[in-house]
Amino acid sequence: MKKILVFLLLTGLLFAFTMPSQAGWWIFGQGTDEIVTNYIYINQNSIEESGQEITLFRESLKDGNIRINGKASVRNAKIGAVFVSLDNKASWQKANVSNNGYFEYIFTPEIDREYDFCVKIVDTLGKTNDIDSTYRKVKVVDENISDKVFQTLNDIREAYQNEDPGT
Repeated sequence: MKKILVFLLLTGLLFAFTMPSQAGWWIFGQGTDEIVTNYIYINQNSIEESGQEITLFRESLKDGNIRINGKASVRNAKIGAVFVSLDNKASWQKANVSNNGYFEYIFTPEIDREYDFCVKIVDTLGKTNDIDSTYRKVKVVDENISDKVFQTLNDIREAYQNEDPGT
């Protein structure tokens, strides 16, 4: 019995010293995998395809709400929590998160108020995403979108008609 115990101890020591040391995963916040933001939408508008400012029309809000949803992933962990800030990181509200990294946050905005929007995604190892890359200025206006489209098309038509063909 004593020989078996010594053999196991020596085998364990040999194994420990010959294996490369990569045990940083167990230290909270020290994992090396980056959080990948697969997508983030603000009322079906991709923040990747939008500029830094997003204008929403009150009449286009479903039930008067703004819906922020997205999906994030990380290789050797899980998404633990997602937080949304509407005031440029001064305060955070917790979003609903599923096991597969899908998240959703819904709120009722004030009309003609600007929101400085950011998303913080935290994995189960304590790492966070690049929060500043999710920053967008979001504003809900009380304008009629049909009138706005008509006015824009009318402005384009007038500019075309006023163009001097001789130049």
